[in-house]
Amino acid sequence: MKSLLGAVVVGSAIATLTIGTVPAAAQTPSIPPNPQIEIAYQQPTDPNLVPIYERLKNRRVLETLQQFLAPLKLDRKLTIKIDQCGATSIPYKPQGPITICYEYIQQIERMAPRSTVELVQGQVTTEGAIVGPVVQAVLHEVAIATFDILDTPIWGRLDDAADRVAAFVMLQFGQTVAWNTIVGTAWFLSGNATTAPDYSDVRGAVAQRYYTTLCIAYGGERRGVFNIDPRISSGAGFVKFGRTDAAGSLPAERARGCPNEFDLIQQGFAATILPKLDKPLLEQVQAANWIDFARTR
Repeated sequence: MKSLLGAVVVGSAIATLTIGTVPAAAQTPSIPPNPQIEIAYQQPTDPNLVPIYERLKNRRVLETLQQFLAPLKLDRKLTIKIDQCGATSIPYKPQGPITICYEYIQQIERMAPRSTVELVQGQVTTEGAIVGPVVQAVLHEVAIATFDILDTPIWGRLDDAADRVAAFVMLQFGQTVAWNTIVGTAWFLSGNATTAPDYSDVRGAVAQRYYTTLCIAYGGERRGVFNIDPRISSGAGFVKFGRTDAAGSLPAERARGCPNEFDLIQQGFAATILPKLDKPLLEQVQAANWIDFARTR
């Protein structure tokens, strides 16, 4: 599992480039890079994106990702690149590369609050509002590529499955990272849910993706997998999203089924992904100090 969890830190490293207050990645441990992962920084032609490209390359973000993914045993090469897309995303194609778009990072920065926002359910920090959606995007794309390479059976829409895996993985890095990435992602998705939904999209409507992300986190906490310290969330943790009628909370009917949704993700991950991991390398990745994420309070 932690081979995919490494993408969380890569997302944090990418987000660090946008504002100075975002937590930086810890010193890179001596883990060999995954030889099946190839990387590329494509220089953008848009001058507004060039500074992001230069900082990403100088921080060796993709080189770090090669280390994070070291335990994942792949049957073929996988290219991960950062590129100017002319849009905020480029869909993954079978046998193709993973592409993270400079434009997406730009959009996330623009939508992040300039200071901490206190919600009924807890607080959203500037750091979380940037780190969260970047982490989610990286995990989402890595999940889709992993499904493809490992020939993982998927019932339903591929992008919906990747969203669920991303939410599940974000819960595995401790309370501070879990809260900031989940709530930061929810903040970004809620901001994008104001536009009319595109029902022809291969992904669910943005509002659906918002509730799915919260549901997995809520279900995990209800199952007792973890409990968010109120000093981190400035509230009662993810469970508060199911215990209030405030805007943005989970409807009661959805909240009741969230523990079962979490169980399905946990069981599916254990059955399909965990057997594909190199255990000695996994232990090294698990023991490494990848993120120095300051407490939010």
